[in-house]
Amino acid sequence: MKRFLLSLVVTLSFVVPLTNQLAAAASASMSLSVGSSNASQGSYVTVYVRENSGAEPVNAVQANFSYPSNQLQYLSIGSSSAFSIVAQNNGGSGSVSIGRGALPAASGNQLIASVTFKVLASSGTASFNFTGGSSVVSANSNTDIASSKTGASVSLVAPAPVAPKDTTPPTISNISVQSITTNAATITWATSEPATSEVDYGFTNTYGLSNSNGSLVTSHSVTLNSAFMVPLTQYHFAIKSTDQAGNLASSNDQTLTTVGLDVTFLVTDKQTHKPLAGARVSWNTNTAATDTQGKATLKNLPAGLTTIVVRVNGSTDAQIVEISSDASKPQLIALKVIADESSWLMLLVAASVAMCVLISAGVAFAMRTKSIVLHLPKLPVTNRGVAIPHTPLANTVVVSPVTAPPKPPLNSEELRSRLRQG
Repeated sequence: MKRFLLSLVVTLSFVVPLTNQLAAAASASMSLSVGSSNASQGSYVTVYVRENSGAEPVNAVQANFSYPSNQLQYLSIGSSSAFSIVAQNNGGSGSVSIGRGALPAASGNQLIASVTFKVLASSGTASFNFTGGSSVVSANSNTDIASSKTGASVSLVAPAPVAPKDTTPPTISNISVQSITTNAATITWATSEPATSEVDYGFTNTYGLSNSNGSLVTSHSVTLNSAFMVPLTQYHFAIKSTDQAGNLASSNDQTLTTVGLDVTFLVTDKQTHKPLAGARVSWNTNTAATDTQGKATLKNLPAGLTTIVVRVNGSTDAQIVEISSDASKPQLIALKVIADESSWLMLLVAASVAMCVLISAGVAFAMRTKSIVLHLPKLPVTNRGVAIPHTPLANTVVVSPVTAPPKPPLNSEELRSRLRQG
C-alpha cells in the first residue's frame, strides 16, 4: 500500500505541472480595433480583426462579430498574408462572418482580416462585438484555444461644414522686368494667393510665345529666352496666374526692349590706309569719336544690316554694315573713308589732265603715220587744189598724209647735160 501511494504521488508530481504548462500554452486572444476614435457622416471606417496565440501555432480561425446596421453600411472584407486561405467572407444586416486558414500554421499576433464600413449616422456610438462561434484552432491540439475576445467602438459625428467654393481670382501686383540682355529678360510679379506662373510674349500684342511654371507660389519669376529674342527689339508680354480653385488672373499688355549690341568700328583712310583719329562715327543719335588707333565703340546697336555714318574733315560718308546678333564675342567692323576731299579732287583733276595729254599725243602720232577716217558732212574737199572724189561711204571723207607733187619728166637736152656732168 505504501509503495502504491508513493508511486501515485510521484506520478502526480509530474502530471500536474505538465497539465498546467499545456493549459498555459493553449491560449489565444481575439480583438477588434478601429483606426480612429471618431468618424464623420459619409466617411469610411475600417475594423481590424486580430488574434494573438503567442508561441502556439494556429492553423484556423473563425471571427464573427456584430455592428449597428442603422449607423454603418457594410462594404468589403480585406485579406491577410498570415491567414491566406479564405473559407468564409460574409457581411451585411448587422453581422460579419470571417473564416480563415493558415498554411503553414501562424503564431504570435496576426491580422486575420480587415472590414470596411461607410458611416450613415451623424451622431451616436457604433459598437463592434464578437458573437458566438468565434474561435482560434491550435495546430497542435486541433482545439479552440481562444480564451478572450475584445470588441471596439467608434463615435459618430456630423461632417465638417463644406467651405464655399473659391471663385475669386488672385490679384497680380508688382510687375517688374529685370536682367534684360540682348536675347533674354526676367519677368517678376506677386499674387495675393498661391498661383501658377505664365508669361505670354511676342512681337505684337497677339503674342504667340509662352513660358510657364505650374508651382503654386505668391512670388513669381519667369525668364524669357527663346531663339526669337534678338538685340534692341521691343516685345509685348502679358502675365497669367491661376489659383488652386482654377481662377485665372491676367495682366494688361506690357512691353520690354532688349539691350542692343556693343560694336567697335575701325576707321581708316582710303588713300593711305592709316587709322583716322577724331572721326565721328554715328548711328541715329548714338555717336562716338575714334581714338588714336582709329577705333570708336557704339553701344546699343541693332543686329543685321545697319547704316553707319562717318564724318571726318568736313566730309560725310554713309556705309551699310552687317552686325552679328551674337553678343558672346566682341565685334570689330572696318570702315574706309576719304580723309581729305580737296586733295582727292585735285588728284582726280591731275589724272584727267594727264589722260587728255596722252590722248592728244596719240592722235597727233596717228595723223603722221596713217589715215584717219572721219565721219563728216558730205562736202567737196580738195588737197592742194585737187578735188578728192567722194568715196562710197556716206558722209565720210578720207584725209591722206601730205606728200610733195611729182616732178615733170626731163627733156633730151637736160638729159645730155646731166650725162656730161656725171
